[in-house]
Amino acid sequence: MSTNRHEQVIASISEYLLLNLNKPVSISQLAHSHYISESKLKQDFKKYKHLSLINWLLEQRMQKAFQLLEQSDSKISDIAEEVGYSNVSSFNREFRKHYACSPQEIRHGNSE
Repeated sequence: MSTNRHEQVIASISEYLLLNLNKPVSISQLAHSHYISESKLKQDFKKYKHLSLINWLLEQRMQKAFQLLEQSDSKISDIAEEVGYSNVSSFNREFRKHYACSPQEIRHGNSE
């Protein structure tokens, strides 16, 4: 395990985000709670995760949604909410952009 403080901060923030995919994200709050500037947070996140914080979070939300669509019988609106989307249309649009198919297609097994 690395002793690099910045890497530890990013790991801590990543863990928090994964446990709270359904909650809105404030970069300023994350930075403040971890005693780091917003610019340093963004810079370090990109350095250690190879994606911006927002893009990494989007990736995690989409992966979780995909998994839930395949493995649960939850309504798509409930899954959308579970991964941080209060608007199902926004969720559907983002999911389609990410996977080139709709959540319904994944649910019904029509994906690649």
